[in-house]
Order: sequence, then C-alpha cells, then structure tokens
Amino acid sequence: MKIKSIIACGLLLLGVGAATTSCEDMLTADNHLVTTDLAPQDTLYQMMGIVKRMQLLADRTILLGEIRADLVNVDEARASADLQELAKNNVSTTNKYNSPAEYYGVINSCNIYLAYVDSLYKVYGEYYYQKEIIAAKCFRAWCYLELAKIYGEVPFVTEPVLSAEVADQIVASGNKKDMLGILDFAIQDLAPYAHLPENSNMRPSYGATFSGINARNIFLPVRALLGELYLWRGSVKGKDAGKSDFIDAVRMYHDYLCYPGEEKSVDYNAIEWTSTTWQNPIYSDMSNSYSLYNFSLSSQNEYAAVLPLDTAAYYGTTSDLRAIFNSNYSNNYYPSVMPSARMSDISKAQKNLFISWKKTVIGGVTKSELVRSYAPADASTLGNERLIGDLRLPEVYRTVSNVSESRYNANRNSTKQYITKWLGGNASISDDHRQTYIIYYRTNTLYLHMAEALNLAGFPETAFAVLSRGLTYSTLNTDTIHVNQTITAADGTEKDTVIALKLISDDEFDRLCNIKTYGYTNTTSDFDNDNAKAEKAANSFVVWKRDVFWNLPKTDNNRTGNTIGKWRSNSAAPMNSKTQIGIHSLGSGDTEFNEFYQLDDEETRNHLLQGLKPDLPEGGYTEGESALSFDDWKAITTKTKTTANYDAYVEAYNQYPVKLANYNADVNFLKSAEVRAKRQAHISWLILEEEALEGSFEGQRFYDLLRYQMQAGKVSGPSAIIEMPDSITKLYGPTPNMTGKPWYLTLPNR
Repeated sequence: MKIKSIIACGLLLLGVGAATTSCEDMLTADNHLVTTDLAPQDTLYQMMGIVKRMQLLADRTILLGEIRADLVNVDEARASADLQELAKNNVSTTNKYNSPAEYYGVINSCNIYLAYVDSLYKVYGEYYYQKEIIAAKCFRAWCYLELAKIYGEVPFVTEPVLSAEVADQIVASGNKKDMLGILDFAIQDLAPYAHLPENSNMRPSYGATFSGINARNIFLPVRALLGELYLWRGSVKGKDAGKSDFIDAVRMYHDYLCYPGEEKSVDYNAIEWTSTTWQNPIYSDMSNSYSLYNFSLSSQNEYAAVLPLDTAAYYGTTSDLRAIFNSNYSNNYYPSVMPSARMSDISKAQKNLFISWKKTVIGGVTKSELVRSYAPADASTLGNERLIGDLRLPEVYRTVSNVSESRYNANRNSTKQYITKWLGGNASISDDHRQTYIIYYRTNTLYLHMAEALNLAGFPETAFAVLSRGLTYSTLNTDTIHVNQTITAADGTEKDTVIALKLISDDEFDRLCNIKTYGYTNTTSDFDNDNAKAEKAANSFVVWKRDVFWNLPKTDNNRTGNTIGKWRSNSAAPMNSKTQIGIHSLGSGDTEFNEFYQLDDEETRNHLLQGLKPDLPEGGYTEGESALSFDDWKAITTKTKTTANYDAYVEAYNQYPVKLANYNADVNFLKSAEVRAKRQAHISWLILEEEALEGSFEGQRFYDLLRYQMQAGKVSGPSAIIEMPDSITKLYGPTPNMTGKPWYLTLPNR
C-alpha cells in the first residue's frame, strides 16, 4: 500500500467501534495534495490541498446545523431521504451527511503538515512557516469542534496516520475525547498565537484570489476561532462553572473585532420601513440593502473567513446548497427546504418601531416631540403576512409566481422560492451556477456570540447594548435609556415622568474595565473627560479607538437632520471610520427607543422598582388603628400632618424619584445576585431570539440551541436527549421533530 493512498485512510476509519473489515477495504479517497516532503516552494500546494479537503465539508456543515432544528421544514415529497432523516432527527449511520471521514481527512492532512514542516526555519529573523502552522492548527481545531458538536465524543488523533497498521491500532484502541477534552486541547494549541500583532498577517496570503476571494480570507482568524472555542468550553461547563471561559471569550472576540486598522463593526445595512404608510409592494417603502450587503462578498467587513467552492463539477468540489434552498430549473422549481411556521412566528413576534419627530412652535420656540410608530401586526394593513414584525425574514425569503412555466409543464412548480442568503445576496438565480462559497463566521454572528459571552460573564447591560445600540464609546460611557414612570408626590398627586437611566451602570462599567486584552487599545484613553475612569480603562477592554466605534452624531440616513436613529458615517467621521448599529435594528427598526425591547423584562423591572421604594419608618404610618403598607399609604388622598412619622415618610418619598432615576447607579442594589440573574436570563432569551432572526438558514440554529441548553445544565454527555428551552415551548408550542430525540448522531460503523 502506497503512502499517498493511505494518508487519509486511518482517519476515515476512526468512527469504527470495532474493526470489522480491513483498512484496504476502507480506502475510498486518495490524498494527492498532501505529502510528507515539504520543500519551501511547495507551501502553497500543501495548504491549498488542505483547503481542497475543507470544501468537502461545506454542505454537511450547513445542513447538519440547520435541517435538524426548528426554523425550516423539508418537502417530504421531493427532498432526498437523507435530508428527511435530518429533519426528523432520526439519522441512520448510512446517511450521507453522517460521515466523519471528510473531517478526519482534513485533520490528518493538518497532522501530516504540522509533523513534517520545519517550524524553526527562519528568514530574516521571522519564522518562515508560522502563518501556515497557525492555519493548519485552526483548520484542525475547527474540524474537531464540528465533530464534537455533531457526535459529542470522537476518536482523537494529533499524529499522522501513514500506514494501515497505525489505522488498525487506532480503531482497536477505542480511545475518544468528549467535547470538553477536545476544547481543552484546541485552546491550548492556539492560545500561544493570540498575542501576535495582526489578524491579517497571521494568515497566509500568497497574493492570490479565488472566485473573487483574497487567499488570506480563506484561512480562519485565530482570535475569532479562540472566541468560539472559549464560548463552547464555558457552555459545556455550565453558566456558573464556565464564567472564566466566557470572560476569555469576550477578550478574544474583542481583540479580533477591534485590532487597530482591521476593525469590524456590525454591518449597518438594515431592512427597515422608511415611513408610516406601511404600504406594498413589499419593497416600495423599505430600504432593501440588507441581503445585498450582508450575504455577498462585496462587504469584506461582513465575514471572518470564507471557503470558496467550485462553480461546476468539471472543476472540482461543488455545493448543492443553492438548489436545496432555492427554486431552479434542475429541481423543477421545487426547493427541498423552506422556512417553518416557527421561523415565521419568531419574526412576527417582534415589535417594529419607526421613529419620527413632531415639531411645535410655542412662544416662538420650536420644540420637538418624539413620536413612536409601531408597524401594524395585521396582514390586512400591510398587505402581506410576512411583513409583520421583523423584516429580515421577508427580505431573505421571497416567492414569485411561476404560472407562465407551470401552465405548460405540469412538473414545474407554480411558485418560485428564493432564500437570498444562498444566492450571494441577490434576488435572482442563474441555473448554471452552484453555490460558490460558504462563510465560516459572519461578523454579525461573532457580535452575537460576544453578547452571549458578555451576558454569561456577568455583563448583561453591555450584552444588551450589542442588541439595542451597538458598542460605541458613547454607549459605554454616557448613553442613557428612558423609562416612563408614574410618580406620586407626597401630597398624593401623580404625574407621568420620563426617567433617564444609564445604559451601562457604573457597577458594570467598573467590572468591565477589569477584563484585560492583549493591549490592542488606543494609547490615549478616550475617557479623557473623566480622569478616574480614564485611569481605570487604560489598556483594558473598554478602550476602543475612535475609528472603530466612532462617537458619531446619531443622524439617520432616511431622516436627515434629526438627532436620532442609527450609528452611521458622515463627513465628520475619519476616513477609516466604521459605523455601528444594534443588531436588532437590522430588522426591527429604531430599537433604542423601543418600549417593548428592554434590558429588563416586565417582571424584573417591577422587582427593581419595588426594591427602591422607601421602607416604612420605625413604627410605621397608621390610619386609625391600622398600620399601613407603603402602597396603602401612598393611596391615601388626605393625610394628617400630626400623625407620627409623617414627616419621615415625606422625606423618604421625596427621595424616591431621585433613587428611581439613578437605579442603574445603585451599586449595592445591582450587585444583588438575584437582580443580575434575572437580567441574564432575560438577555439570554433575547440573544437566542436574535440568533434566529439574524442567523436563520445559515447552519447555526441546532448548535445555538445545543449551546443554550448546555449553559442551563440540560445536556448530559454524548447520549443526551433533546429538551427544548421552556421559553420556546411556552411561546411557540412543542417541537416534535426535536424533543426527545438525541442531540448527537451515532458514529457510523464502517
């Protein structure tokens, strides 16, 4: 048996519980692009051989993460038997998507490369192969993480498998690592590179492009991948035991997103109403740049890394994703997958807010009054049920009539479906093209995962800022949120008052400053108006350069001149400035003013406010023979000043509005474990909803739910059974295709 014919052999076997056939019988793939003879001039060919193997994982990576979850349905009459098994979470060991072989093919290629490359070879004092070593370790870590997400525990090898004998020994040993063991190894393997000075220069380039993709962007950025690894490790441990890992995840996400000169913000291209006419046709009254800029390669800010694919089978590895999710000629315009009722329900549950200003002139003085207009929640007004709530679903999921073709061909579907995420952001499809790339991680997804880590690390206010406003200098340092409250004065009169609360409390800000990065911060603190905070923030998490999250005037593109809206660029911003926006605003309007989208749920807000009410003075307030509670006392319209302790009540109650207005600054109150836990639970739910709204159809949903349930301590080892989050069942009903089924697939017995 020649070496080149068995390089991939051993790891194709690793799913076997007991060797029932010989290694020769397992040889179904040759590895012609990886060799143990690594000369410097061969660097490109070795690494691109690994990339070539990565292409084989594209479809299954997306489909295993999406079809098994609750946001899509499959067409049982036309979808393949393998897809139908995935949809029912009843996956056989012969299912073509249940194949670890291709993952292990990449892993073994990386193991060979790392074993034989001259890691000490230097040119002009620099390690010549350092970028390639990082790239190979990242590919290996990514593959092992995917295997752990799919199977729970898998055989684990870091040495090259170059012979049938070694392969047989590995199979016979039965040694496996669970997810925690894999994550421990991957983090230890990659952590030494997290401090290197640049994201882009840590990845090979070769001065080439593939299908319009710069070669550098084919390789995974180590800090982004470390953020994912830490987030998963913390989740496996549980939300309490994993806190240190969540903090490390925050650090890694921050350092990837905020490295000077390579900063990535949330893409501000939104799908939104532009007036309160709420009229059809579907795009006449909405901006529609969301699909184009968030799912095409035109916006390099939007992706962390991209895997290019071939456009025709003649040239190499192709993808079926475009035809699975979309109508085309080859499937007679019947796609295999379509959005589920659950996806529609989540989208319709959102409150979409449009902000305007009502200007009045009183005594020669012009005053502006904020006017909130929520989009109607009925199809009769909007003309289309999909337009209810968040607008991202109707933007990425479109249907058009195909009666002109179906009239003359009964095999053709009378309606065409487009899921534009798998059309490169376009609303049309070319039948002679395949899906040309998949995105490993989008920037918006990394921000959501960063919010997840922030919340679990004990920073729910900052996590909420990612959803509602975006992380900016102003958001962290000075921004307020407004809460409407009814205040009752000591004389019994009531009035409605709008109270400004700090978005990020002093308590949370101070704790946030204790998270140290690797120093990718501005040398001069942005908090120069407050020397105490400037000193705390120096070289810490919150000091982000102004040309990352610039403190822009809040001017909305569609309503020029108003000091409201999204964080967008203008002429006052520096040339390299990036814009920032709350992720929920990508589809639900002006979230920062949304009364229904708050840091605290209603129960927690009532709890917070109740806790700030003044206690009864000693002896209490009595009316006749009865001692009254605070609320009973407040309800009395006439009071006798001669009553004992009345003056103490007046003094305490007059302080109530002051306390209420500053409750986010009440450090002792917010340090309450009960308060923080309530906030974290609420934000956790908002993030899970947002991951569905922003990440639908991208292969993330099944794993988002898995991670969410791990954090809640409801996933117990590789044999764990799916239990859906209580909030999902309560709001959207049961999930029969998932509940009671296994989280993990069974390794095929090949």
